[in-house]
Amino acid sequence: MSTRITTWISLILIVLFSVLLVLFFTSVYRVQQLTRSLVISPSAEQVQQQRVVLISQEIDNPFWREIEQGAQSAAAAFKLSLSYIGPTRINPEEQLRLLAKIITSKPYAIIVQGLNDPNYRALIDEAYKLGITIITIDADEQGSKRLAYVGSDSRRAGRQLGEQVAADTGGTGQIGVLMGSSAINQKLRLQGFKDVIAQYPGLKIIDTRTTSISKLRAVEQTTELIQQHPSLRVIVGFSALDGPGMAEAVRRMKAEPEAGGANEQQAASSSSTAEAKRPPALYAFDLLPGTRDAIEQCTIAATVVQEPYEMGYEAVKLLRGLAPEGLKPANILTETTVMTRTKLGLQGSCP
Repeated sequence: MSTRITTWISLILIVLFSVLLVLFFTSVYRVQQLTRSLVISPSAEQVQQQRVVLISQEIDNPFWREIEQGAQSAAAAFKLSLSYIGPTRINPEEQLRLLAKIITSKPYAIIVQGLNDPNYRALIDEAYKLGITIITIDADEQGSKRLAYVGSDSRRAGRQLGEQVAADTGGTGQIGVLMGSSAINQKLRLQGFKDVIAQYPGLKIIDTRTTSISKLRAVEQTTELIQQHPSLRVIVGFSALDGPGMAEAVRRMKAEPEAGGANEQQAASSSSTAEAKRPPALYAFDLLPGTRDAIEQCTIAATVVQEPYEMGYEAVKLLRGLAPEGLKPANILTETTVMTRTKLGLQGSCP
């Protein structure tokens, strides 16, 4: 009898132990699930908050690649994940489409070039409603809910170039203008340039062309300007690729007589004729290798240098500690400097 009782007690204890064991493992599993949810969810949210997208005007444009380098450096310093995208060619509609697409992915922040477009402003405002921070770079989108603008004071940069032209020409001469596009920063540069030119009755802008931020187009437009306006004294280019394009056009035109096999008698023209045929002085924006080479070769007289690396760095740096709700940080205006042979430390003077 005692044996049977002992057996039943053992069975009961085994069942109880099994039940307790099941309950224990169930409890452990629930605790693990809860722990994972507490650990994984914040991490995923944190990764999402760290994602920043930089939308360029043209993805392989040298100026924008420098902006990207600065932005990547700041992203590494401040533990942010930066993606760099943009159209393969200048295309405002594509920039708008890319902004709309990125907004749907809800990144932490987006850095974009302003387009001075109501549809673009509407997209920026929509991003603001979704809690996405927008910073404009290189060109502002005034009237939008962007957090801040980072870039050059474009109108001031235009005035700087105008002052250099006025000083070099003595305040007289006809001027041809190349604009990269109709972007607001290009328009502000032109306006600043005109602010200065208006102070000199002897200086006059006689033709303005658009180059679509293309070196090839700048070559074509410079050639046409010189051919159609023989008395042109100055050509000014307001986008980075205009400088190398203008310089290439002048080099080609100088080489034409040599290619035609001009003899010594033809080459020995009068000084007045040589003066009339002298190519116009060229003035550019930014310091791409082709622009620097042209300054060394005395083809470009001066260029206004911006700080694209600093633009990218400062734009991302703003995201490190965003302003409280309802409070916007001040715009960050990067420096612009007129660079000549002397300021570049080049030896010798141009003829």
